[in-house]
Amino acid sequence: MRKTILLLTTIVFANLAAVANNTQYQTYIQKYASLAAIEQITHGIPASITLAQGILESAAGQSELAVKCNNHFGIKCGTNWTGKTIKKDDDHVNECFRCYSSVLDSYEDHSNFLKANTRYKFLFDYPVTEYKDWAYGLSKAGYATDPTYAPKLIKLIEDYDLAKYAKNPEKYIGEIKATNITIVGHNNKTEHIYKYKKVSVNGVNALLVEENVSVYDFANALKLSQATLIRCNDYPNQHHLIKAGDYVYLRNKKKQAARGHLIHIVKDGESLHSISQLYGIKLSALYKLNELPLDAKAEVGMQILLR
Repeated sequence: MRKTILLLTTIVFANLAAVANNTQYQTYIQKYASLAAIEQITHGIPASITLAQGILESAAGQSELAVKCNNHFGIKCGTNWTGKTIKKDDDHVNECFRCYSSVLDSYEDHSNFLKANTRYKFLFDYPVTEYKDWAYGLSKAGYATDPTYAPKLIKLIEDYDLAKYAKNPEKYIGEIKATNITIVGHNNKTEHIYKYKKVSVNGVNALLVEENVSVYDFANALKLSQATLIRCNDYPNQHHLIKAGDYVYLRNKKKQAARGHLIHIVKDGESLHSISQLYGIKLSALYKLNELPLDAKAEVGMQILLR
């Protein structure tokens, strides 16, 4: 009888632990899905993989590294790191790990880490929706010593439906609330504070704006020429309305999207211009890639080649 009670107690506690993990994981996903989405669009790393790694490496934000150093991906110092550090036992005693000022910095450094290391280069040949290839590729490249690392990532992605963030990352970009830069401009002769985030899309420096603003007002606030913004962003004129969640490029866009972005399926409300802005491609290059006449319009369901 006592053994039966102990067994039932063990099962109950195991179920409670599963529920607790589920709650922690769901909270983590809701909190950081937008960051993973913007890293996919900016750097071509699947949001599903980024979220799964974040959950696994940081214990859903509860690990010592995450709490003390905002390090959500277990990235060690390496030879080029000049920022703050923390020592912690891992594969060896007293290893050096990177510390970040914010979780956003950790997410951005994770992307840069994968892009800068040649051993991960082959991963970017996989489509962003092929999370199994990415998971096994990360394991093969030596991201973690755990032989079950890839299956663990895949299970997280499938259990928590993380694949949806890689299929439609732009849907979740608008959820980003954190901003780290403000500028004071003058809108209709009144002082106005504009908020935006510095990002890099397809290797091009850009600003992610938080509110609707005209090209005229934003150029004045940034103290940039209207002609520069119009040229770099394919805007029709200075009266064009830049919408909240849009990228504003400060340099000329590229002739094709980053690796991993092959085709975009047009959704309701999208235009060829908005698609070119989303992936950092020149509008003229998008027309050329798809052999479209200059008066062509985007239609829902249309497949747009990106490279």
